Amino acid sequence: MTQQPQKHILVDGYNVIRRTPALANAERKSLENGRSALLLQLRARYATAPYNITVVFDGSGPTETRERQGCLQVIYTASGVSADLRLIELAAAARAKKEEAIVVTDDNEIRNAIYPHAPHTTAHSAIDFGQAINAAPKLLQKQYKHRAAIKKQLQKDPDS
Repeated sequence: MTQQPQKHILVDGYNVIRRTPALANAERKSLENGRSALLLQLRARYATAPYNITVVFDGSGPTETRERQGCLQVIYTASGVSADLRLIELAAAARAKKEEAIVVTDDNEIRNAIYPHAPHTTAHSAIDFGQAINAAPKLLQKQYKHRAAIKKQLQKDPDS
């Protein structure tokens, strides 16, 4: 039995926060609020997903710190080391192991740096990702559309 390659979602934390309206509103209160809101949504959305999810933030400490939060690995870079550079390194490491990586960012510098790593490494829009983590589960979306269609039909039928 062959083992499936690992799949990684590498998230440019502040990029997603600043491109997702609800998260940007949370960040206006404080950076910590924005980070907490993003991490909470990611844990809720991907708690049972078959991915390794890593969220990278620019840090201010003397060394890089990592913490595990449920299904998430959270990295705060060392002062002077950009999250962008760390994301590029993580994507390259995944590719070297022939593991699939999806880098979530709208930063063109990161997108251009990972482009040569395709097809193992791809970029996903931070805006689209922000909408996806806020979206209702597919079943609820389907139920909503079905109810709306029934309601529309009932409004057309004067005998109902």
